[in-house]
Amino acid sequence: MRKITVSATFGCLFALLITFPVGLAVAQNTPVVPNPPFELKNGDRVVFLGNSLFEDDMQFGYLELALTTRFPDRDVTFRNLGWTGDNVFGVARSTITNPPTGYDLLMEHLTKAKPTLVFLAFGGIEAQDGEAGLPVFRDGLAKLIDKIDQLGAKTILLSPIPILSADTPENRAKRNAMLEVYASAMAKMATERGKPFIDLFKPIQEVSQKATITEDGIHLNETGYYYLATLLEKSLGLPARTGNIAALRADSLPVHH
Repeated sequence: MRKITVSATFGCLFALLITFPVGLAVAQNTPVVPNPPFELKNGDRVVFLGNSLFEDDMQFGYLELALTTRFPDRDVTFRNLGWTGDNVFGVARSTITNPPTGYDLLMEHLTKAKPTLVFLAFGGIEAQDGEAGLPVFRDGLAKLIDKIDQLGAKTILLSPIPILSADTPENRAKRNAMLEVYASAMAKMATERGKPFIDLFKPIQEVSQKATITEDGIHLNETGYYYLATLLEKSLGLPARTGNIAALRADSLPVHH
């Protein structure tokens, strides 16, 4: 068996999880019927759709690992459709298609995946357009949710994460303020559409004060994805692990002789 070594950073992050009040929300300040417990069933097809927040986890696999190990006896398929620099209109995907458009390619990718559950993470790129871009973002997000509904899949929305150290302090504060505006817009739409919403902004901001979780102040590093995965588990209402995801990942890696 592969020898498992878990860094002190991972152990520290695992202990920190109880510090942050994170959770799954369907409505804010409005009484709602509690969500049923999160569960993956045989035949489920889970899609991660968004920008680099999802694509960059392909090299670590923490998000998929966190969910598969919760339901080890289930036959579940995962597809990571994250695309660096992408928005709700699939603009970044247009770099490899002309035609079809980036949006057509986004719809094609989503449709071919035949999802039963879609984790949706956008807003980070769109926030660069400021408040003037909010109506366009809302429209694109609504159409994307419409498409997922048409496919018969469930949607869980994830907020953008903050910028932690890139840019000047003044510009960073302005950019983060706008990211929060877009996160609020996503939360509001989740309420209107009856979809679960997970706030990543504040929990990521808080843990960044105790550990280095990005490679450049913007994109998460391995430690960051470890924390994101554990945050996702907690937000979905899954019980605390007796171990941690880092150990599970270490044990699953191939042994080279």
